Amino acid sequence: MVPPGGALPTRLHDVDRDLPGTDEVGLIGPLAVAWTADKGRMIGGLPLFRPLYERGVVGVSAETGTYAFLDIPMEPDTYRCGFVELSPDGRRMAFWINRVSKPWVPWACDDVSALGVYDTVTGEVVRLSITPGMSVAWIDSDRLVIGRFGSLRPRTDDLRAAPFRVWDVRRPAPAPRDGLPRPLGGAQLPLRSIDRVAIDGTSTRAVRVRHDRGPLLVSSWDNRLGEESRRVPGPEDYVAVVGWRDEGSVVALTQTADDAPRRLVATEIETGRRKLLTRIDDTSSDPISFAGELLSVPPVPRPAPRASGWFHGPFAVASLSLATILLVGTALLAVGARRSRAGAN
Repeated sequence: MVPPGGALPTRLHDVDRDLPGTDEVGLIGPLAVAWTADKGRMIGGLPLFRPLYERGVVGVSAETGTYAFLDIPMEPDTYRCGFVELSPDGRRMAFWINRVSKPWVPWACDDVSALGVYDTVTGEVVRLSITPGMSVAWIDSDRLVIGRFGSLRPRTDDLRAAPFRVWDVRRPAPAPRDGLPRPLGGAQLPLRSIDRVAIDGTSTRAVRVRHDRGPLLVSSWDNRLGEESRRVPGPEDYVAVVGWRDEGSVVALTQTADDAPRRLVATEIETGRRKLLTRIDDTSSDPISFAGELLSVPPVPRPAPRASGWFHGPFAVASLSLATILLVGTALLAVGARRSRAGAN
């Protein structure tokens, strides 16, 4: 259950790399939103052209709107990779654990050894050993479904025919088993790497985005995705479906172009009428995870994260380094010219 006063923010701000972490500010409790972002000092690359930073996870408190990097405890020689998925109540966050650190491709998880679940209230992590190539979705705030459903296609694949693991994160990790419990209760199941489908609470309807960017499509659901029954009227700038808000509307992300800011909107599936929920400053296409139980709660204004000084800006160190080099070079040239004139005299 989300905390009293929990809500999505009306605006999701960009964060600086020196945003404090939970080791510094303390645990911030259940989250409204989580996403990955650059943090800390530069760890490689070219300072002025392609700097490389550590990749962290930003969380926004559902109750207070506080922003913080999540300092997730990791076992030795393991690394967080890829993106994250919040539980519906925002208390837990699922993430992949890699055996190899690849900071130059932090989204790559080609050597996955486990699935981790971070508890935002206790700060603890539980782990489930896993084989690479799996996908994951929350069934409810305590249970995850894990399996190879990333290649499912409409009208051709019965979910019950594929092996799935259902993990109640409050209990020891389970052994593999076949079958997916019914109903799904609003879980998100990826159809392909570029598509996600949101299933309603009755497990009878599903909504997804056509291709990378396009219209919303509504399908029927009877243990498999049925025929694409119809297209939701309105613009074709949807990039991801987040979940159902109520029985007549879904929440989705829109983006008019690759470099444009995204918007979180509620859309009525019968009319296509939209309502803006959250403005998002970030212009990337990286996934953002929202607490599903907050989709039906009116968003509220939240304070912006602490702004860093100029010296902590993204290119500050590189700029200062270049300025220092130029000053030293100019000084050396001046000294050399002075000595040349002295020698000539």
